[in-house]
This record gives sequence, structure tokens and C-alpha cells, in this order.
Amino acid sequence: MNDKKAIEVNSQEILNLVFDLVVNFSKLFTYSEEGEKLKTIEYYLLIYIALKGPQKMKDLADVYSMTKSNITFIVDDLEKKGLLKRERSEKDRRVYLITLTAKGKKHYKNLNESFENIVSRFLENVPPDDLEVIADGFVRMVKFVNENKALGGIFAGSGELNKL
Repeated sequence: MNDKKAIEVNSQEILNLVFDLVVNFSKLFTYSEEGEKLKTIEYYLLIYIALKGPQKMKDLADVYSMTKSNITFIVDDLEKKGLLKRERSEKDRRVYLITLTAKGKKHYKNLNESFENIVSRFLENVPPDDLEVIADGFVRMVKFVNENKALGGIFAGSGELNKL
């Protein structure tokens, strides 16, 4: 088997594992009745705003590679559900920032507590040496993605991948 074939097999396996992790991970969370009604992208927006703070609509559109009108539609739905709100920026009154409401903060707090329980259970079942390897792998993957995102993606430019 040549190296290129090995890389294709491994990349396919990695893609499959990452996809399974993303799809199945959310099934481990304890949801409220309302939480079960949220779409995946709504959860992503809620978590992103909780972690990164108030955001402009344009910035959310850029982060999720969506049009501003699509993000507006999703934010409108979350606003109707009482989880997000628009507030004028104190720095520039022409700008509206998307923020969590008290209900949105409570929803995120419950989600975060559920996440902490999942991580604790995971950590109890994985040997420390394996945790170091996993943590290092995640750090490298995030660094790689962030560096290449700034360059327009891993397939932009010369086609050479950044070294980890």
C-alpha cells in the first residue's frame, strides 16, 4: 500500500470519527423540553455567543459561512424563543449586537453543566497518558484549522499544508 492510499484511508476514518463525534455528542446532553426543539445551528449560535460574547450579525454570518439574511432568519427565531436579543452597541449606536437573554444564559448554563458531566465521565475512563495524547491532538487540530482558516482554507494558495 502506498503512502497516499494510507493517508486517504486514515483521512476517511478520521472524517468518519469526527462526524460521529459531532452527531452523537449532542445526544449525551441533558436537554430541557425547549432545548430539544432547537435546531443544531441554533445551538451553535447560542453556544458561540455565550463563549465569544455579543456579536454583529455580519460577524456571525462570516463565522458560519452563511449569508447575512440566513443568519438574520436564525437569530429572529432565537429571538422569538426568548434566547437572544439585539442590543445597540455602546461604541457605535448604528450597530446592533446579538446577545443572550437571561433565558438564553440559563439555557447555556444548563448545557454547560451537562457538558461538564460528560467530560468528567470521560476523564474517569481514560488513562492519563492517553489524555495527554488526545489533548495534544485537539490543540494541534484547532491550531491547524485556525491558521488555515485565516489563509482562506487548506486548499487555498499553493496547496501546501501548514506544519503543525
